[in-house]
Amino acid sequence: MNMRKWFGLMLVLMLAFVLAACGGDSDDDNDSDGDSSSASSADLSQSITAEDPNFGGSLTVNYPEGWVATDSGGVISLAESQATLDLAQNATDTAPALEENTVFVSITPLAPELVSIFIEEGQTATPAILLDATILAGGTDTLDVQPVEITDINGKSGATVSAVSTNADEPGRLFAVAVAVDNGYVIVTAITNPDETDFDDTVRAIAGAVEATFPVAEEATEEPAG
Repeated sequence: MNMRKWFGLMLVLMLAFVLAACGGDSDDDNDSDGDSSSASSADLSQSITAEDPNFGGSLTVNYPEGWVATDSGGVISLAESQATLDLAQNATDTAPALEENTVFVSITPLAPELVSIFIEEGQTATPAILLDATILAGGTDTLDVQPVEITDINGKSGATVSAVSTNADEPGRLFAVAVAVDNGYVIVTAITNPDETDFDDTVRAIAGAVEATFPVAEEATEEPAG
């Protein structure tokens, strides 16, 4: 089973491809090559905004100085360098095998219409439930998965989970954060080297600062009888 499959198709990549197929262009927000600035820094001095071409609404993400960003179909991708971003975006059948001190982050908005796909009838959506229904949905037989942690992230209701590959041929680590924003949710996922945890605080900070708006579905009204 390849890495992408055991990350539940890694929601962010899956939705990036789905949403991009429905429409939306990919544009680099930062044309520099970037640098491997300290992952422990939460100085999110750059920002990028993406419009959702399918469900409406917008997503604004703040990220560290020196990182690079792009958006496609309303999904925003980040990396500490252009080389890492290119490596991740050019990956096809497998998720990218990253070197030390590198990280690929994807931020996916979940409009209410998408949230309803991932929860059972009668179930109430929460960040923890959405992580379980999306990130971990592809199976965990080749993953060492840590328990989902329910937490407050910069005033947002949130949850986090991490998983490391147990397949020596497909090394990698996933760290994911889900937060409730507006009337929907945002899932932030990061892929790193298997032993890399230094970026976790930065990923949490990115999730805590994310801003998203989702259109409110209009309720159908019946015409009065004539």
